[in-house]
This record gives sequence, C-alpha cells and structure tokens, in this order.
Amino acid sequence: LAIVPDGILHYLPFEVLITDSEDPSSYLLKDHTIRYHHSATLPQRIRAQKEPTVAYLGFSPGYAKDSNPLLASRSAEDNLIAKDLNKLPMAAQEIRRSAEIWKGNYFTDSAATEASFKSNASKAGIIHIASHAIIDDEEPMRSRLVFSISQDSTEDGLLHTYELYNLELNAQLACLSACNTGYGQLRSGEGVVSLAKGFFYAGVSNIMMSLWSVPDNSTAQIMELFNEELETGAGKAEALRMAKLRYLEQADAYGVEPYHWAAFTLIGDNEPIHSGKKYSSWFIGGAFALVAFIAFVFYQKRSGV
Repeated sequence: LAIVPDGILHYLPFEVLITDSEDPSSYLLKDHTIRYHHSATLPQRIRAQKEPTVAYLGFSPGYAKDSNPLLASRSAEDNLIAKDLNKLPMAAQEIRRSAEIWKGNYFTDSAATEASFKSNASKAGIIHIASHAIIDDEEPMRSRLVFSISQDSTEDGLLHTYELYNLELNAQLACLSACNTGYGQLRSGEGVVSLAKGFFYAGVSNIMMSLWSVPDNSTAQIMELFNEELETGAGKAEALRMAKLRYLEQADAYGVEPYHWAAFTLIGDNEPIHSGKKYSSWFIGGAFALVAFIAFVFYQKRSGV
C-alpha cells in the first residue's frame, strides 16, 4: 500500500490498524507492505543524485548522563545539548552492527560530530543516525538532531532542519533512529514540517522516520533486522515490514505493544538498495564468464573442431 496521508493522518502509522475486531493483534502490518509519501508527484521531482562512494555511513554520538529508556523527549530548550542528554547504550551497537552488515563506515562517541556528518554524508548510499532529537513544535525548522559537541567553532553540534535544506545528499535511504524525526508542525498545503522532510529536500529519496519517542532497546533491534532484510535484496518498505514481524516474533508481552515497534515508517519507494558491492560482484562474474567463453571459442578454433 502506498499512502499519501492528509491532515492529522500524517501522525498515524497505518500498520497498527486492526483487520479483525475479535483479534487485537490482527495488525494491517501482517497483511500488507505499507509505505508513505508527501504527495503522488513529489517522487518525480527529486533532483538527480551523484553516485555514492560509501555504501553505508552511520553516526552514534556520545552523551554524558546515565541511560534512559527513551532516546529523547519532545523538548526544544536550547540548553538541552549533548552534556545534558542521557546515554544511548544500544545506539553504538546498532550502528556498528549495521555497518558490519553493509561493510560500511561509522562515527561513534566524540567522533560523531556535526562537522563529520556534513563532511561525509554526501558520499553515502545509506545514512544512519542513532541519536537524540530535539523537536520544536512552534518553529519546526529549528528542530534538530544532537551530535557530539566538539571544539570546532564553526558548528554547534545541533543539526537543524533548516540546515538540511541547504545540503546536497545523495543517499538512497536515511534511517533516522531518534525520537519524533517524522513529527512536526502540520501546515496546510505542506504537510508535516519535520527533520525527515529536511532530509528529503536535501536529496534523500527514502527516509525511515519515527512518529513518537521510541525506546532505545526495541529501536536497536528493529534497525538491525531492517538492515539485515535490506542486505538480502528486499525492497525498503518490505524490509521494514519483515523487521517488525521478526521483532514481534521474539518480543515479550510488554515489547509487542505498538509503542515499541510501530513508530518507524518509511517515506519513499519499495525498491531494493542498489549496492555497489553487489554490482561489482555481478560485473566481475560477468567478466569472468565472458573471458572463459572467448577462451573456449579460441580453443575450439585452434583444435579445428
């Protein structure tokens, strides 16, 4: 199902709709692959992208305080920067495991700065950020992802929505593994102004975003399963569906509640990720077969057969 929501339906993950009134677990997720978009014509207007040089690039900033079960809260106070935010014990593991799946690169802790993101993100086919987000309900262009604070005087460690509008990214997919990255102010004729939309206008053709504050543990599990499914060649929306279904199979009675798994939705298409790694293997295999064929023909002629 490809859904272009309107009004407050932007805030609803359709996957949680019930198909059987007598079965509270009969989620629409179990019957359909669901993806979303801002409009039916926007996918046709995405600018031409450059070929990424890195398959995957992950960011997991470091934070100072003891861990909290949520990745972040919906607060927009300027003093909520890295030194005041809770640690995300599963985030670094989530990034490392995903980078391992894709044989990509990643930045964690003090290396995961706003400057490192801006310097490297345009090279990536997949951008994955596991961080805190600070959402500004009144000025959504000031909502931001919180990176590690560095001594770099040119960046403050807060990647705002308005900054994303000025970037040129080439990723096929951005995984925004933070709270409320798809949440924002609803504007007539424009839809929801959110961090996710900022990535879309920066040139990312597909965005996995969250509609509410998400738990650290279940988020890490779903992201790992999602990347595993993607790497096998599943379409993006189908990979997210399979990741959620696999998560539900192993979750306990508390973890199966939609709060833990339904926040993440995909804006974009259901095409597989075009992995340079796979393309190169196909090319090498094809070249080898061609050389073998030419050698066989040459041998046949020399033998007079």
